[in-house]
Amino acid sequence: MDIRTERLILREFNEMDYEFFLRLEQNEFYIKYEEDSIPTDEQTKGKFDSILRNNKSEDKYRFLITRAQDGQPLGTVLIWCIDKPIREWEIGWGLYKEHTGKGIASEAARALLEFGFKELNVHRIQANCNANNIASEKIMERIGMKKEGTLRDTRILRGEWCDSTIYSILEDEI
Repeated sequence: MDIRTERLILREFNEMDYEFFLRLEQNEFYIKYEEDSIPTDEQTKGKFDSILRNNKSEDKYRFLITRAQDGQPLGTVLIWCIDKPIREWEIGWGLYKEHTGKGIASEAARALLEFGFKELNVHRIQANCNANNIASEKIMERIGMKKEGTLRDTRILRGEWCDSTIYSILEDEI
């Protein structure tokens, strides 16, 4: 299944995407606000194999963000169910640094919101980020999400407690 936008194609991962996925997962910019250290090749391969196995899940959809004109991989975007009875899902995204600041993450996330509300019958979609990740927070605002607040000391990163910022959007707000 592909999701197309004006500039992008969001597509399912396949085995040929492993080298890109490895470089992305082991990129310091990509993990800056999420991980303490760069994952090993073995950890990354395990995660990639899990993505391939679970790509058809009804509760999680992970897409490779590619440029429509030439298919170049730019990053990833995903949506997953966090509470089925109330139809609540969460989205996330990540790009290589050289592709940031061009509206790519916003365009991909907006397409995923539409997919969630129209195709998956979702009621509420949330996103959260490390409170220091101002760029990610701006994307949430740009795609129409509303800030719900700050969750204090929700993760430890490089030995320090970090807060998370949470945003959401409802099906009647898109």
